Amino acid sequence: MLALLVLLAVCAFSSSPSISASIASAPELDTAEPFWGRIYLRHGAVPIQYFRDSFGGAMLAREAEFRFPFDQVDNRSGCRALGSDEHFNGSAVLVVTRGECSFEQKARVAEAAGAGALVVVNDDESVTRPMAHIDDGEIQIPSVMVRRTAGELLRATVLGATERVFGRLVPMQCSRGPSSVCFPRTASERAYIVNALARSGVVMSTADGSVVGEFLASKFGGVMPQRAALPVSALLRAAAVCQSPGADADAMPRVDGKVALIAGGEGTPPGCSVADMVARAQSAGALAVLVATDSVSTRPSVAEDWHGYNVTIFSGVVTAATMQRIVALQEQSPALGLVHFALQNAIADAWEAIRELARKSAWPVRVDRKEKLVRRLLGAFALSAGQKEALKSHFLAVAGGSEPKWERLVRDAEGVVGRQGEEEATLSATAAGPLATAAGGSHEEL
Repeated sequence: MLALLVLLAVCAFSSSPSISASIASAPELDTAEPFWGRIYLRHGAVPIQYFRDSFGGAMLAREAEFRFPFDQVDNRSGCRALGSDEHFNGSAVLVVTRGECSFEQKARVAEAAGAGALVVVNDDESVTRPMAHIDDGEIQIPSVMVRRTAGELLRATVLGATERVFGRLVPMQCSRGPSSVCFPRTASERAYIVNALARSGVVMSTADGSVVGEFLASKFGGVMPQRAALPVSALLRAAAVCQSPGADADAMPRVDGKVALIAGGEGTPPGCSVADMVARAQSAGALAVLVATDSVSTRPSVAEDWHGYNVTIFSGVVTAATMQRIVALQEQSPALGLVHFALQNAIADAWEAIRELARKSAWPVRVDRKEKLVRRLLGAFALSAGQKEALKSHFLAVAGGSEPKWERLVRDAEGVVGRQGEEEATLSATAAGPLATAAGGSHEEL
């Protein structure tokens, strides 16, 4: 059981580097609020690191909407009072740029407008703590600073969105010792991190609500679109997408407001990563990007989170089979919104757990415990055929299992799931009787 918990916890916190299984239920280590943390956007792809001020109040302990001043010409810096129609009543985080006035002035303007917190975007890639020489308690809201590219990501995400953008500022603290681990202080903050980030999901047909296929979200870019009808482009070849801008005006067509479909994998020019393709599609007006790759078991990433801040749209990878089904929908009705995304982070969690088992040290020593671990993984996740094949490969090649044992473990897991389904159906039918009777009462009785 311990081995499985370790794997699942590592998966759950994969979006936050170095958070281990023991951290998932770790108690608060310090009552003092840390001076740094991360911004997590709901359904976002990547957290944004911040440094907080030395003078403001406690960090906003709930999710809030991210807002910019309406006047993005003369008041981007938030130095002047906001309009009467920009009072947030504590429900928003105001984002402004550095400069033109002091941090104190920006914080006072934001507080007067009812903001619950203030984010100041630096004018370069450094990050410092906002400072002010005032008495404790004079300003009640917290202020934080983020690097310039992070601010550009926030700006593009919030101002370019067709839906409101929500998120949370999460203070991070680090354990002491040779292997320092950083993590949120509270259970609610840890739960928010697990549930907020978009790690994986399914592509669904808008017409009938059926699942077209699964995707793994990139570890860079903006918020996953929530619209129920997203138009998709014709299939684009990676060789055309990866050309240098301006090399061939006809090679990369405009895909304004659409989910760009790109056939990656074999034929992709050397050195052209998923991030490169997404950036090119973004410059061509894409709303989001799906790339078909040879292997869909790992989320596309960049070397450092901030390296991907120039990408402000959502993206993910799918199998060639899933891409073919999406293309078929597009060819049937190219002018209509055809698909939408639904979050299912368990898909990415399962892949994370399976990849851990490629290491021999991740397996228990005893044979019965190895089988127990496989059985629990099969029961914990609704594994796809590809995930089962990968788990089977590790069980045979790394753990030293056998084909007959694998088949038995699969049968056992399927039997457990089947019995659970029957029990749930029986309970539902039993509960339906009294509910139906109550619902059938007359208006006088109600």
